[in-house]
Amino acid sequence: MPSLLFRLKKRADAAAQLTLVREDGTHTTGPLGSAEGYFPVHDLTHYAIEQTLGLSEGFLGLVASGWEIRDFEVKGTSRRLSPETLFAEVAAGELSRQILTGDLSSLEDFRWAIDLTMQRQSPAADRPTITEPQFTVIHELISTEWRRWRELLPNGTPATTAEDYIAGLPANRRAPISEVRALVKKNLPKGYAEFVTGGMIYYGIPLQRFPNTYNGHPLCYVALAGQKNYCSLYLMSVYGSKKHEAALRDAFKAAGKKLDMGKSCVHFKTSDDLPMEAVGRLIASVSPDKWIEIYESSRRKTSRR
Repeated sequence: MPSLLFRLKKRADAAAQLTLVREDGTHTTGPLGSAEGYFPVHDLTHYAIEQTLGLSEGFLGLVASGWEIRDFEVKGTSRRLSPETLFAEVAAGELSRQILTGDLSSLEDFRWAIDLTMQRQSPAADRPTITEPQFTVIHELISTEWRRWRELLPNGTPATTAEDYIAGLPANRRAPISEVRALVKKNLPKGYAEFVTGGMIYYGIPLQRFPNTYNGHPLCYVALAGQKNYCSLYLMSVYGSKKHEAALRDAFKAAGKKLDMGKSCVHFKTSDDLPMEAVGRLIASVSPDKWIEIYESSRRKTSRR
């Protein structure tokens, strides 16, 4: 999928405006109504779902390929949409409703609601698979971005640099994120670059070096995010390597620290919660070339299933 810059602005009149910039520099813009209304969270939800699931024919994927925002408002457009596009719209609509009503469901109930709506609109359409880890990532992305959006001042847009991102965090999250960011940058092998997207700072391989990613974004290796109650350090090599996971667990045990970890996400409140030297060694251990090799191998295994 071609890359796309997602830019959501909170205007001085308390209205929201979405601008999507394609990789060739062309863009499309549309109003979203009230900054506190339905459509800002709906479009942020589209972003989280489509990026996490690697959809190429969702709302953002179609815009990246040349659609204009206004094209989706043309009468009869819904009949031309692919099953994947329909899924993206139904999933974003359902999750947006849950977020705005505060009635968040389990993954099982979320799937059920999507299937029910899709069967009514297009009985033959199949729903893409959604796993529990993917569902968790989607919720974390939306939670982070929605919080940052609500805290944004008029005439503001979400941060596009790491410095802006950190400045926009709550005071008790700035120091931990800054300290761990310094650790990452100190140990990051040459060839990775720093990006800000999806409510986090992440380090990956630029598209100029490796464009063949599943979602059209730079291939992620490490990421940092400030959440409401903790900070998150995403170590993608730990998710993909039992050896790296064991090394991380052993480092926490040796340092007498408690490991709070999901699939690849380590939660921490201060940098003292982490065995910093061991984390630095893990980050330094995989070059961009090796990470591409690991990624391509995993994609080949997935395609054979």
